[in-house]
Amino acid sequence: MSKPIHVGIVGLSAKGSWASRAHIGYLAKSPLYKVVALQNSSKASAEEAAKTYSLGDVACYGDINSLVADPNVAMVIISVKVPEHAALLEPALHAKKDVFVEWPLAKNLTEAEYLTGLAREKGVRTMVGLQARQNPTVRKAKEM
Repeated sequence: MSKPIHVGIVGLSAKGSWASRAHIGYLAKSPLYKVVALQNSSKASAEEAAKTYSLGDVACYGDINSLVADPNVAMVIISVKVPEHAALLEPALHAKKDVFVEWPLAKNLTEAEYLTGLAREKGVRTMVGLQARQNPTVRKAKEM
């Protein structure tokens, strides 16, 4: 088995967030990934999340540039509100980190085209997630 992908998560809140509901459970248990860093609005907030989710010895950051400069981070997961996506994705792409971002990619077509072009230019692997489709509320609405 190959080594797990070292992941940095942006937006894992100790008080609950989409990242806490959709991502951390799987990432913490999967042999394919290892959470090695967190970035929130402050370092203290990231440290609180690390403690809440029993992530052990993860690096904690209060800004995206510090997270993407961490040589131990290979992939960045962006799980915050859409208006913040571009400002967080751009530094990750420039740092040539693979990225996973929640749908939609950006707040408008111009930002989405720019980010897509930058990812292509930097040779970065990217993925946009649609986990909300699995949310029990969304599934019930679809059923109705």
